Amino acid sequence: MAMLTPTERAERYSAHWPERPPLQVHGKLLYGLWMIGNDYRRSNPMWGAFPNGFLGRILTVWPELPRLHVFAGGVRDPQGTTLDIRSESGADVIGDVRDAPELLHGRTFATVIADPPYDAQACAVYGTKPLASRDVLPALAAVTQPGGHLLWFSSRAPMWSKRLWEWGGLIGVYVGTNRAMRALTILVRRGETKP
Repeated sequence: MAMLTPTERAERYSAHWPERPPLQVHGKLLYGLWMIGNDYRRSNPMWGAFPNGFLGRILTVWPELPRLHVFAGGVRDPQGTTLDIRSESGADVIGDVRDAPELLHGRTFATVIADPPYDAQACAVYGTKPLASRDVLPALAAVTQPGGHLLWFSSRAPMWSKRLWEWGGLIGVYVGTNRAMRALTILVRRGETKP
């Protein structure tokens, strides 16, 4: 599958969710606001899991395969590969995200979805140590195909090298009242193959 343009991505989103505010395109940037709404049913019982409906929106806008989920927690994606440091997560690959190139044996992905722990509280719940995005993004660059996308879902924008990544946009994610606002930072892998 060829990579979709930002306009094609926005059109796919509007076709699936015509009642929601549309995604916007400015040049090569895709941006907008996803208003998910309170939904206390849990399709994934893991604390901090994606809000219901969130992964469906991602997969609509970024259908390209192969797809990798890092900091995967309990994500279940029959067409994707999951990587998490905790064996109890049930991920396909168990290990440190910084070792992704070795753990994945050189495989590369068109779409990489990262949902890192947001803060010290999340790290304590998961029993993991905090990781700086600047230590993670070079490993993710090594497993992302040139022109592929990294979707970083967090309360903080990641630090990235302009040599490896270019800015692709930002989608604010509003889940509901008394919930943290988060953002989906969109990065596009530059054409170089080695980080």
